[in-house]
Amino acid sequence: MGTAALVAWIAAHDVGTIFHRVVGEIAVRHGRAEVAQRHLDVLVTASERSPERRRLAADLLALGTVYREQGRLGQSGRELERALEVLPDDTESDAPTRSGILSELTEVYQELGLPDQALASAEAWLRLAESTFAEGHVAVARVLETLAMVHAQRGSLDLAEAFQRRALSIRETDLGSQHPEVALAMTRLGHVLLYRGRFRQASLYLERSVSLLRAAGHRGERGWLPWSETRPDVSSMLASSLNELGLLYREQGRVGEAKVVYAEALGLTANAATERAAILANASMVSLQMGQVQEARHYSEEALEIAKKVEISPALRALLDDTAAEIRLRMGEAAKVVRDRDDPTVIGVASNARAYPMVEVTRVPRSSLRGVPPRRAVETSRRRD
Repeated sequence: MGTAALVAWIAAHDVGTIFHRVVGEIAVRHGRAEVAQRHLDVLVTASERSPERRRLAADLLALGTVYREQGRLGQSGRELERALEVLPDDTESDAPTRSGILSELTEVYQELGLPDQALASAEAWLRLAESTFAEGHVAVARVLETLAMVHAQRGSLDLAEAFQRRALSIRETDLGSQHPEVALAMTRLGHVLLYRGRFRQASLYLERSVSLLRAAGHRGERGWLPWSETRPDVSSMLASSLNELGLLYREQGRVGEAKVVYAEALGLTANAATERAAILANASMVSLQMGQVQEARHYSEEALEIAKKVEISPALRALLDDTAAEIRLRMGEAAKVVRDRDDPTVIGVASNARAYPMVEVTRVPRSSLRGVPPRRAVETSRRRD
């Protein structure tokens, strides 16, 4: 084939677009966000010139997802909102794309600390899922779990627990009691119970989850998520569960055990920047509670370096800033903590894998931090067991 004929064939068959689409999808599946973004940018530009709105919406969804993987939450939210706008009116064939957009958008709003927007998006997602699937379908459980976390973020803990228990029941029925996704659902329920101060119940679910995920990791299993093309490995799920378990141990005053589980979690998060930053922040607080200031500083500085490269939630930023200031005070350096001490102080951040990527905070009085000099105590409404 001559050069002119080859050029004509490429133009006729849109080989350039096919190439970018294939390479972009491969990069996404292998976690190469930077490579994926470059190819997806080209695809979006090409789709904008096409009258096919569904293709543009799908490409914007992929690009928004990659931006979130890079920690560029604001840009991610803009692309996802645009994807929702350009998608044609509701049709059954568009349900998977619309569901994917609402899923990602809900999680971006959560990470940005926008609970009202997250709730509206999650409720739209649930309506779509319930109209598409049977009540006990595992895809409905996925939405219920996200909605539970949105309500937890808003302080509606009764609703959060009810939604999460319903989701766990669906997953156990559909997948069996030993499945990694069931273990992760237990972690989410433990998270809500921890928020409610029901430590004994939280312990049952979190320790069971960690045990199941450790066993699954030894078997080399991988998780499976409906509505998603990604397959996060069990190590990412385990890191999230360990982080939650560490928060529980800290609340119970078991700081030595908390330190051990944080160390294990950090060993599993080398390539998960945002999640690693949250765990580092919690590990730093544990080291402070144990009087190990140099180690706390090491963890804090690594977390702050990550925060320079990726966009993190306001809650995590507040915790990092407060911890860094506490470390400077402990080391005799000048530090000014520009936070209102009449507010409860963040002492923990709960992060999750791609299955649940939101960042949450646990607030209790600073005076309850064992080993840390107390400041003004603030009443807490959380009920203890």
